Amino acid sequence: MPGRRLLRVTQIPSQRTVFCFAPDAQRLFCLDYSGQLQTWDLQSEQCAASTQAHAARTEGWISLHPAGEYLATTAGDGKLALWDPATLRELWSAQVGWSNWPPGGISCAFSHQGDQVAVGAGDGRVRIFATRSGQVIRELHAPAGDLTCRFPSFSPDDRRVVAEVLSRPRSVVVWDVATGDIVWSAPAGHDAGHPKFVADGTRILSLSDESALVVRDAATGARIVVLENAVAVRPRAFAHSQDGANAVAVTHAGTMRFWDVPQR
Repeated sequence: MPGRRLLRVTQIPSQRTVFCFAPDAQRLFCLDYSGQLQTWDLQSEQCAASTQAHAARTEGWISLHPAGEYLATTAGDGKLALWDPATLRELWSAQVGWSNWPPGGISCAFSHQGDQVAVGAGDGRVRIFATRSGQVIRELHAPAGDLTCRFPSFSPDDRRVVAEVLSRPRSVVVWDVATGDIVWSAPAGHDAGHPKFVADGTRILSLSDESALVVRDAATGARIVVLENAVAVRPRAFAHSQDGANAVAVTHAGTMRFWDVPQR
């Protein structure tokens, strides 16, 4: 039955916990505010593995490799780490940003090929790491000063990275990964949240604090359209379909909003 709740795992702490599913949809990985990284078996509804991944009381982020081969986590303690999803064994770790304020690791994301992982940090940089070795390939600098960079995301061809930069006003910034140069920077104010390329690479979607979804031209940063939410509740996160034709956002009120995304 569509929309039927399959199970409810009550032991997972919900406050400030981030999640991602394994490719087989049989496991759930979560990183909570205490710094615990856990694997939950969704058949038995039991915790299958757990490890102290980060310092307690630091908000974190989790990302799964496109082929499911690795997990990446980062948090405000300034640590980026790569894990074996089967065992939660740490494969490597690196220091990013600072371990106090502004926070270190804000969020991370794998490239579509899976050979790179980007992490946004509080020191004004998005760092690109080689997935296997943990070596820094490139540092992408914010337009001015030590401005927090968060929610980095790769273009479909992995040649560009987009991120939100906490300037005044907040900005959406796109970099060329090969050169480290800024392709464009667009003042976005409250419209900069969680920027992502759609599958064909022609548009970038971002969330607005004013309960809307903003569609931008990926080549120039120009706004194409603002898709308003019928209910004025701040969105929390969003995702789009593989073809970029549809998007869904979840709000802080627990509701979901679906849109058809204009092609141009």
